[in-house]
Amino acid sequence: MKLPYALVTDLGQSGYGLIRGLGEAGIPTIGVHCECPWYYHSAATSKYLTEAHILPAQEDKIALEFLTDLGRKFDQKPIVLVSSDWFIKFWDRHKSELGKYFDLPISGKYNLTEIIDKNRMMEIARAAGAVTPASRSVTKETTIDNNFYSDLKFPLILKPSDIDVGTKKDMKVYHSVEELKRELSSKLEHLETLVLQEFIPGEVDSHYETHGILVEGEPFIGYMNHKLRIFPPPPAAGSTSFGETVWIDDLVDVTNNLLKEFDLRSIIHFEFKRDARDGVMKFLEVNYRSGSTVNMGTVAGINLPAIRYWAAVDPNRAHELMSKEKRLGVKWMYESGDWLLREKGIVNKEEYDQSLKGLETFALFNIEDPLPFFDALRNGSLFDSLD
Repeated sequence: MKLPYALVTDLGQSGYGLIRGLGEAGIPTIGVHCECPWYYHSAATSKYLTEAHILPAQEDKIALEFLTDLGRKFDQKPIVLVSSDWFIKFWDRHKSELGKYFDLPISGKYNLTEIIDKNRMMEIARAAGAVTPASRSVTKETTIDNNFYSDLKFPLILKPSDIDVGTKKDMKVYHSVEELKRELSSKLEHLETLVLQEFIPGEVDSHYETHGILVEGEPFIGYMNHKLRIFPPPPAAGSTSFGETVWIDDLVDVTNNLLKEFDLRSIIHFEFKRDARDGVMKFLEVNYRSGSTVNMGTVAGINLPAIRYWAAVDPNRAHELMSKEKRLGVKWMYESGDWLLREKGIVNKEEYDQSLKGLETFALFNIEDPLPFFDALRNGSLFDSLD
């Protein structure tokens, strides 16, 4: 039987994790990437791709025309997997046009473009039973109100409201009204809406992620990631630079409830932080896509990219993959980000060297498929973040 293609949209580091999982499962895969300053298309060189298409910019018109033409060529709908926030919004905006040609990563309950806002995320998470930090929306208009600053309880963390606008470097922790006032106006010049949120105290290793999917309407947790180090380092809210698979019983019920509530036809992951004050896991954020650590789960025994594919094509095959044992303690490293922590002295040489012992997988380096890593090294994008 001829299999439909998987279509991975975004060919950066996170996209490579999807491509690798699909390729190792023998699933035919096509990649599409829209050029942007943040992600170089290093995964386009992967041996696991049947073909790769690089579009000149993240523009709806360009992507819509190309994907419409591409979709018309197939007699079976390709299964779409997403690793960038821009593509999450793109597929949701154009689901009526492109749903004719592709199996889309959309929600059966919400328009994703409407719940990108972090305040809206928090409302939905609370409705699903998650414990969340207090938060409020911030715009130029709200800061004019004299009462805006009167009831703030510090420390607070300021974030872009839209997950596709700004970067993690735009997140900052503030400890006083004076400090916040000094910087808020300038931030609102390039970010129209921000979220001011209660800062949850705790060390770097108090951060966790849960990654899962709905299969035939039932929630499935593929793996949990314990963030042992993050990049950019604190006080930024960084991504995992060194982590390992764990299983936290406190996160099982809330993750299952969140999976059902968001009702996404693809991989989704949730971020939590254990509050140093009371030990409670607090929900921080949802990402309507796979994360850069997705290969951590694959190496640990649960291939979420393949499960996403088979859930759409043959659910029985998906259930077979879901029944495999989850290995705990599988270590994963974001090679360039974690190296920066060592170079800057944030992680000492001894600690870094110790981390390499028993390390099983990297974000990009793969001895069985080395070109994406070496292409990123040649291009310079692997260490762009070191500037």
